[in-house]
Amino acid sequence: MLDKNVFWLIRYEDFEEHFKLFKKNIELDHSKNITRIKLIGLFVTTFEFGLKLMKDYLKSIGYVKRTLNQGIERVVRDKNVWQEVLKDRKIFLTIKDDKQSLEVVKKIKQQYYKEFEYFYNIMKKKAHELEIK
Repeated sequence: MLDKNVFWLIRYEDFEEHFKLFKKNIELDHSKNITRIKLIGLFVTTFEFGLKLMKDYLKSIGYVKRTLNQGIERVVRDKNVWQEVLKDRKIFLTIKDDKQSLEVVKKIKQQYYKEFEYFYNIMKKKAHELEIK
């Protein structure tokens, strides 16, 4: 049987790869629609990988499905941000015009990015701790 840490470490590698691309793109000029679309796409995939990582990590430290919500506070600063993204992600996938894409990019930069960065740093630290053992 595989070590329970293997699954979340694999998820971490996927999340890290996407987060780094997302971080690189957050710095770009988003005046053009194509750069906004790219950022939004990276945001959505980074979020999906983050959710899977969070779930697998929490399971590896003993949280079961019915208690995962309680464990979230161990790896995020503000779980309301993650819940808001869950609520908004359908909107992110159905953007209809430039005005809406500008609003979404603004929200990503001002509300979501720092929380994702915090989560990334927490998980990076936890992955590093396992590598040292």
